[in-house]
Amino acid sequence: MVEAVEPYGRVISIGIMKEQKREAGDSSVHGEYSKVEAFIPIEARVLPHGAVELKSRVSTDLIQAEFGDLADHDDRLLAAWLRMINAKLDAILSLLEKSREEFLHLPHLQVELSGGGICIPFAAPAALGDRVEMKMMLPLNPAVALYIYGNAAKVEQGKLCVNFSPMDEEIRDRLIHYVFLRQREIFRELRENRRSVE
Repeated sequence: MVEAVEPYGRVISIGIMKEQKREAGDSSVHGEYSKVEAFIPIEARVLPHGAVELKSRVSTDLIQAEFGDLADHDDRLLAAWLRMINAKLDAILSLLEKSREEFLHLPHLQVELSGGGICIPFAAPAALGDRVEMKMMLPLNPAVALYIYGNAAKVEQGKLCVNFSPMDEEIRDRLIHYVFLRQREIFRELRENRRSVE
C-alpha cells in the first residue's frame, strides 16, 4: 500500500490492500480491493427490516431528443394505435426523467470507496448488519448513476462503513474503474505539487 501526503497534510492511502478474512465484528469493507478518498454525490438510507432484497443496478440514462410533430395517418385505426403508443412512451420517459432528477440533487460527500465497500458520513441511526441503500453518481464521462446495496459493517459517530452486497461484475467494474481514475488523478496532483516545490 502506498501512502501519499498531500500538501496540506492529509495522508491518502492508495494501493492494493491484502485480502482480509471477514470475521464477526471485522470492520474491513475493502477486502482485496484498492480504496481511495473521493468527493462524490451520494445519499444513503437504512432500509427497514423485512424490506424486499434489491440488487445493485445502474439507473437508466435518459437521452433527450427533439422530435417534430407529424401529420395524422390516413388510416384512422393505425393513427389511434400510434397515439396510444406515443402516450405510453411519454409516460415511460416521464418516469425515467423523475428517476434522473433524484440523482441531480444528491449531496456531495467525502467518502472512502473501493470495489468492495464504502465509508460515508452518516448521521442517522444505524446498527451493524443493517441493510443500506445508496444512490451515488460516479463522475465519469458520461456520469454513471448507481443504486448500490450493502450491509453496515462499522458504525461510528457520524460515519457508516458498508460492505457491498454481491453485484453484477459490470457494476463492480464501473466502481473499480472510477477508483483507478481517481488514484491516477491524485498521483498526478502530487507529482505536479512536488515539481512546483522543487
